[in-house]
Amino acid sequence: MNSSVAKSDWPDLCRFLWESDPGTVIAAAQIGFTVAPDTELSEVEIALFEIAKKPGFVQEDEVQQLLDAHPAIAREIALQIAKQRKDSGEKPNWLSPSWRILNHVLDRSLEGRHPTGA
Repeated sequence: MNSSVAKSDWPDLCRFLWESDPGTVIAAAQIGFTVAPDTELSEVEIALFEIAKKPGFVQEDEVQQLLDAHPAIAREIALQIAKQRKDSGEKPNWLSPSWRILNHVLDRSLEGRHPTGA
């Protein structure tokens, strides 16, 4: 799929990680995971976590699959995000895709009551 994108194109393409359209960010992340230098993979993953905060976000499964491709990096970033949210007093909201994605990456270890009582 991304074989026609050269590693040398990444500096021009990485700006799409910070677009407001989730589909654009996801496509940029897919490309980034194949051509970005290893030192920039965390930036790709951060962009995926950020886009999941957008209202109306529906590409949850796609983001989880992309994050699963680099689990160590994703877990490190997810731990930082969860700590920041906890430190600010934010509680898990399982209706929010961003919280569900964090919980997925952290192997369902986040505490908090699910809205269904589970």
